[in-house]
Amino acid sequence: MLNTNRLILQLPSDALIEEYLNFLTRNREFFQKWGPAHSENYFTLETQKKRLGDNLKRIEEGVDIRFLISLQNEPSRIISEITLTNIVRFGFQSGYLGYQTDKDIQSKGYTTEALKTTIDYLFSEIKLHRIEANVMPGNAPSIRLLQKLNFEHQGTFKKYLKINGEWEDHLCFVLLNPSP
Repeated sequence: MLNTNRLILQLPSDALIEEYLNFLTRNREFFQKWGPAHSENYFTLETQKKRLGDNLKRIEEGVDIRFLISLQNEPSRIISEITLTNIVRFGFQSGYLGYQTDKDIQSKGYTTEALKTTIDYLFSEIKLHRIEANVMPGNAPSIRLLQKLNFEHQGTFKKYLKINGEWEDHLCFVLLNPSP
């Protein structure tokens, strides 16, 4: 678990699964614009419990990290999540960053605060060299966020991910660990 002045960043757990499903459900339409399409089955407790088990296994194996974020003064309500997936060690020491934040708390600095804390953890504790984040060109708020966090735009991946049935281009942003 990590803490900031306003936030709690914790690993997923059985105790949080129902609130996580609530987070996904109340933001379903909002997240759909930027993410892959999901079937109705995705928004069930059974599916999310299976995803939790799979995710905890990947966290234990060291190939993923996921933080569910809550406010310090409202710890039972998830407002955001941050993931680092496909962590590769050896000569690469890198992973892919993802994040999504509740539609009702946008532009309050929570995601910036959570990402700064997560990035510090990934570089200082996990000892990563590189973090990559890929964003659709039309997602101006996310692009501004990555720029604010000093991610560098390194190029465009054509038809990179299938979002709502369409192969979408993504901009590649990278942040290198300042301490080699």
